[in-house]
Amino acid sequence: MKVLHVLSTDKLSGAEKVALDICKNLNQRKFEPLCVCTGELREYFTEGNIKVFNIDVSRLKISELLKLRTIILSENIEIVHAHDNKASIISKLVTIGTNVRIISHIHAKYEWVKSINLMRTIDSTFRNKYDLSIACSKSTYYYYLKYNSNVKNITYLNNSINLEELSRFCFVDKNYLADSYSIPKNKYIFGYIGRLISLKGVDLLIEAFYEFCKENNEGILIITGDGDEIDNLRSLSDSLGIADKVIFTGFKKNVYDYLNLFDCFIISSVSEGLPISLLEAMALEKIIISTPIEGAMEVIENNYNGIILKERTKYELLKMMKYVYENNSVLNNLGINARKTIENGYSMNNYIKNIEEIYTKIIGIKGE
Repeated sequence: MKVLHVLSTDKLSGAEKVALDICKNLNQRKFEPLCVCTGELREYFTEGNIKVFNIDVSRLKISELLKLRTIILSENIEIVHAHDNKASIISKLVTIGTNVRIISHIHAKYEWVKSINLMRTIDSTFRNKYDLSIACSKSTYYYYLKYNSNVKNITYLNNSINLEELSRFCFVDKNYLADSYSIPKNKYIFGYIGRLISLKGVDLLIEAFYEFCKENNEGILIITGDGDEIDNLRSLSDSLGIADKVIFTGFKKNVYDYLNLFDCFIISSVSEGLPISLLEAMALEKIIISTPIEGAMEVIENNYNGIILKERTKYELLKMMKYVYENNSVLNNLGINARKTIENGYSMNNYIKNIEEIYTKIIGIKGE
């Protein structure tokens, strides 16, 4: 069974990691995964021995759409697994008049779903034309139903991570990595990993860290990732006079090395589905602080395997940053319990089993 994963992005982030993990872990005696993407993202699939087609579906360019349709027909694709809204719409358009099944994977809680606008109208037009929509978490599933109650054929499958792959990862020595950024050994490292977009709320993290620095000179903040907000965030740290304590690493291929370096991993988002970086940090037994977003609250039990803020404010975040810094030695159980949570409920084996059942069922329905 040939399954084509379609991505409209060119860098590895949460949604792309999900697609990559599916492709690498499917039972290849039953399924042949292929991928459409562009830019440096292609390298990850190529390294995983996944057949990749260089097609840019980020814009409605006729020549690229025709290339996609040609690939789908010439490769005898049976299922197109499209990731996020744009890739889903384009996949549906180019398969008109075929028997190809379309799965639309919802990787985020789209803000535009909340109000009447062009994006919501387009999505509503296409959503029930897909054979199945998969939400990346239970909370994302209910969020979508709340604002689009007419949607049919939707389910959810909680994001998961590959613990076996993590166990094989060769970490860079922490001291070597810290030295490369001139970080003294006695510093306490707060860290963030993810896209730098407004929805991630990294400005709140920088502002809270500024307040932390007023009282304590032993903190460092590492921000790993790239995005539209990076210049604004750099300017913010400059204006607050903490540019020497805030390290922007840019996009990094091997984020595990940076997670391993952190003493505390922080999620400052306004809204989330179920962040892959959160699951990775939990698997690495990190102390985690998160804003009260539903995606995180599905996984984190407050003060058992992480810390959920009572409210998303600068001073509430500051309070918890001070707490974990002052009590770091007695909070090890948070990390240990976080790892157990991942092992018990968010492993890749069960995720792939569910995906394979979905693929088989969709083709079965097609044959009826």
